[in-house]
Amino acid sequence: MPGVNEATALHFYPAGGFSNPGYNKTVQCPSSGLDANCDGDKYEACILSEYCGGVSCDPKPQLMLASFLDCFEGQNGAVMSTADGCVESAGLSLKRVRSCFDSASSKAAAWNMVQQAAAAELQSIKCFPWIEVDGTVESKSYSEGCFGTDAATTPLLPLLCKAAATPPAACSGQ
Repeated sequence: MPGVNEATALHFYPAGGFSNPGYNKTVQCPSSGLDANCDGDKYEACILSEYCGGVSCDPKPQLMLASFLDCFEGQNGAVMSTADGCVESAGLSLKRVRSCFDSASSKAAAWNMVQQAAAAELQSIKCFPWIEVDGTVESKSYSEGCFGTDAATTPLLPLLCKAAATPPAACSGQ
């Protein structure tokens, strides 16, 4: 939608599996299964490291990140065999992402960057995913997740239009 990407700051924390989310919010990567060793999260951390230099991006790479996430997590259930194709379909450089992911030291640095950024935020978060507008977490029910049982059904444009100092063009009909 016109202007929405430019008016939005996505902060993405692919921080792995959380144990004790209500208490200490520590990260524990499973040794087997869909995200064994948090490989999907580490792959996403490499994208953030290579294109954003942290857990949030400028508008152009943010849009490519969102496209990757829709493909990888949304359409393909975070199955690692689909990650490279999703990188390419999002307009990101597979060579650049793989350069990070295939290097133990680069991957560790990217993962550490995400862990450090997440540590500060996760202490105050009560549910996932969350959307923050001007410092306030917008949520329906902490017990069901920030946006209920299906976050995809939450209309986010009205939140943005209400909060934006200069609403994006997409808000003109709101």
